[in-house]
Amino acid sequence: MHPTSVNLKRAAELAEEIESLENQLRELLNNGGEDGSSSAVVTSKASTAANRQKAPSKKPVARPAPERQSTPGVKGTLAPAVVEVLKGSKNPLTAKDIYEALASKNFQFTFPEPRKGLSMRLYRMSGVQPLGGGLFKAKG
Repeated sequence: MHPTSVNLKRAAELAEEIESLENQLRELLNNGGEDGSSSAVVTSKASTAANRQKAPSKKPVARPAPERQSTPGVKGTLAPAVVEVLKGSKNPLTAKDIYEALASKNFQFTFPEPRKGLSMRLYRMSGVQPLGGGLFKAKG
């Protein structure tokens, strides 16, 4: 099951209902079923039915994209920087060679283990052609 807004909303409703039922159970166990606790169950069922009605839809608020901090030598996203390195090389390169070239240009990696992350991403990166044997070249 994929988390969609409908699924997430339903999950939130169920969580509220579970919490309400847990509170009712606690009251029953503490009071021994006295003091009109059965009416609380009826009230709870009515309130959960009211909660299931659609809430008024909110219009999405447009937010400006955050500005990127530019660092000298950084070309933006990873794929264009990798393609630039590969196009600048006469021979196919390994992931290690590509990583070292990017690091020498002060490329800022955003993932925790840059060399490992780069090695995995190269196989799916647009503009990069895997040649086998751990070698890569620029497409086209």
